[in-house]
Amino acid sequence: MWCPPGDCKIYTNHYEYGYAGPTSAFYYCYDSVTGNVTDGVWTGSLTDVKPPAGWEEPEICPKEVYSECDYNKDCVPTIRSMAPEDEKSSLCYCFADSIFEPFDQCEGKSECIASNCVTNQCDDRRGKCHIGENGAGTCIIVLKSSRSGDDDDDDWTRKPSKKPTRKPTRKPSYKPSPAPTEKPTEFPTSQPTDSGNTCGISCNQDEDCFQGGFVQCGTCNKVHGTQGYNTCVETVISNPTPARSVEEPVTDMPVHMSMPMEDLFVEKKKMRGSVGGSNVNKVFAEFGRTDDGVKAIA
Repeated sequence: MWCPPGDCKIYTNHYEYGYAGPTSAFYYCYDSVTGNVTDGVWTGSLTDVKPPAGWEEPEICPKEVYSECDYNKDCVPTIRSMAPEDEKSSLCYCFADSIFEPFDQCEGKSECIASNCVTNQCDDRRGKCHIGENGAGTCIIVLKSSRSGDDDDDDWTRKPSKKPTRKPTRKPSYKPSPAPTEKPTEFPTSQPTDSGNTCGISCNQDEDCFQGGFVQCGTCNKVHGTQGYNTCVETVISNPTPARSVEEPVTDMPVHMSMPMEDLFVEKKKMRGSVGGSNVNKVFAEFGRTDDGVKAIA
């Protein structure tokens, strides 16, 4: 968009309700000194139009320079009764006219036609002040039913929106994932299992230890006196060492391994008349001494 030097561009919407057109239908050049509104020149890749010499790409006019309204009451539903001769179809519709910047229905043309419109289009329409990003207001026409209860002059466009009443979402309560249920790898045990481990089961021969699958204990232990007799084992001790039996000393005198040697001599003297010398000497021989206290020679 190109405008004469010094002009800024304005956004205005003097069309009927529901109108949708090109961007050029809403943006115009505005002379802040004279207040004149003129059409801009639009260029682009789809046209060969070139701007006039000296024209510039304008900035949007600040709200202090151009603004059509501050409140809804500043926008008045109006029937368009005049239009340039080349726009006869643009007659007798309802639009929102600004009391601050009234719309020039002849659009600056010297020749303009008028019509005695008989219509009730504005009966269900109302003006609305739309506030743009730059803070400037633009009058637009809307249906009365589009915002119930907003037909008054309250500046609802200026009021901040109410804080949301919806309660904030509760923080998610993340529960830790359950412990893995997969069982750890089982190591071979001495108990029989369904996978072929026959360790510890009763048997009469080696064939009884083969139940299919992996066989760890494939030998039937038939050696008497060994642990796991008549059960399946890995290996069998061929020559088991018999357990050593402890022989008690043959004596009538109670002997305690914790008894001091001097007490043995005293006990011997007490028993000279009642205990045979051979038995007493045998006791002393067990401790490496003779009847006279001399160390025995093996």
